[in-house]
Amino acid sequence: MKKSFRVLLLLIIFLFTLLNGVSAAKPTGGNTTSINVTSTSSYKSISLNYQLVNSKKAADRYNIYRGTQKIYDGVKTSFSDNGLHSDTEYYYTVEAWLNGKLLAKATYNAFTKAIIINPIEITATVHSDDSVVLTWPNLNSGLVPDQYKVFVNGTLNTTLAPSASSTQNTTLPGLPPGDHFIKIEGWYQNELVSQGSKMVSIPEPIVAKPILVTSTVHADFSADIYFPTPLDLQIDDYKIFINHDEVLNGSITQANYHISKLSPSQIYSVRIEAYSDGKMVGLGNTEFISPHLITVENDTLDFDSRVMQVYFSYDDSLQPTDRMVITRKKVILVNKVPTEDTGSEIVYDGKPIGMYIESQFSLDVAGYNYDVVNYRNDSVVGSGRGFVPNFFDY
Repeated sequence: MKKSFRVLLLLIIFLFTLLNGVSAAKPTGGNTTSINVTSTSSYKSISLNYQLVNSKKAADRYNIYRGTQKIYDGVKTSFSDNGLHSDTEYYYTVEAWLNGKLLAKATYNAFTKAIIINPIEITATVHSDDSVVLTWPNLNSGLVPDQYKVFVNGTLNTTLAPSASSTQNTTLPGLPPGDHFIKIEGWYQNELVSQGSKMVSIPEPIVAKPILVTSTVHADFSADIYFPTPLDLQIDDYKIFINHDEVLNGSITQANYHISKLSPSQIYSVRIEAYSDGKMVGLGNTEFISPHLITVENDTLDFDSRVMQVYFSYDDSLQPTDRMVITRKKVILVNKVPTEDTGSEIVYDGKPIGMYIESQFSLDVAGYNYDVVNYRNDSVVGSGRGFVPNFFDY
C-alpha cells in the first residue's frame, strides 16, 4: 500500500515537472506586440511609415521623436519629416499608445539623399569699358537652383534668380585691371547644388594719344573737320560727337568729316575718338562758331541811271570782321523760270561796308544773287545772300 502510494506520488511529480518544462520552452517572441517602421528619403525629407505587429488592439495615438525632440503626436500611421539636411543620418523613436498606455515602441534610423554638385561652365566676355559679361547654361538635370550667387575674388558680388531661358547671364561692371577669380554657386533651398569658376583678366588701360583736330567754316553754313591720325596708331573705328551727339560710329577712309546746315551764330564742339580692337587709343577736341547771318536788302537809287543800292546788316560786335567779299551770280529766265547761272564774279573785296552801289545790269538778266561773306583773319565769321531784281529791264 505504501509502496503503491509512493509510486503514484513519484508519477505525479514527474508529470508536473514534464508539463512545466514544456511550458518554459514555448517561444514567446513571435507573439510580442511591436512596431514595424519603413521609410523613403529625398534630399530634404524622410517619410516614415509604421504599423503595429502582433497586436489585437489598435493604437489611438502615435508619438515620433527625432533624437530627443518630439516631432509628431497624432493618429496617422505615416509622417513626413521635412526641412532636413542632405546626406545626413537621422535617428527616430516611434511609440504606439492606447488609452494613455504604451503598447510598443521602436527605434529607427534613416539617411537623406546626398546632393551631387553639378559643374557650371562659365563663359566670360570682357568689354572695352572693362565690364565682364558672364554666361552659363541653366541646369536641366539634378536639383535645379532657385538662386545663383556670383563671387569676385571671394567676395559676394550679386545674387540672382534663374531666368526662364536656357542660359543665364549677368554683367560685372567696371572691374579694375588685373586677374579676377570668378565663382558662381547654384543653391536650392539653402543647399549648394552646382558651382563653377573662371579666371578673368582685365587689361591695363591704354592711354589715348592726343589727336589734333581742326575745323574750316564755310560761307554756306557748313564746316569741315580734320583730324590726322598719329602714324603709330592702328585705327579700326572712329566715333565723332557734335555738341555731345554721336554723328558717326564706324570706319572711314579719310580723316575728315563734313558738317552741313549749321545754325547761324552757334558754338559747335567736336570730339573725335579713335579705337583699335575696341579700345580708345586716340582723342581730340575742337570748337568753332558758325557764321553770323548777314541780311541783304536793296533799293533803287536812280532809276534813270540804272543804279541800285545793296544794304548789308551785320552786328560787328558778334565777331569783328576785317574783310568783306561780295560775289554776284546772274539769274536768267529759262522757259520763264528764274535760273541761277553757274558762273560768278567778285564785285567787291575789301574793308567791311554797309552798302554797295550797283550800276551794272545786263539786259538779259532778271536779277542777281549777291553772296556776302565777312572774314576775320581769313576765317569766315559772317555770311548772307540776297536777290536784287533787274527793275530796269523787267
